Amino acid sequence: MNGLGSDALVLVCDAREKKVVSINGEPRAPRVATIEWFRQNNHGELPTDGGLLAGGIPYVVDAWTILLARWGEILRDVNND
Repeated sequence: MNGLGSDALVLVCDAREKKVVSINGEPRAPRVATIEWFRQNNHGELPTDGGLLAGGIPYVVDAWTILLARWGEILRDVNND
């Protein structure tokens, strides 16, 4: 259960390949969000209030794309049986 802009922490049990795959779709900090940047621009403090400076780049869409590309047809076949 997730949505656009949220996290996607996924474990897939692929019975055909007999293995479990983990996909991490957690947000990443922007490249410029470094300690040095916060020292110069945020009075040396890391953001803790959940505001825009604490935001991350969502990777949930990438996780969905990986799931669809790798297992989309399998899931469709199972649901149509």
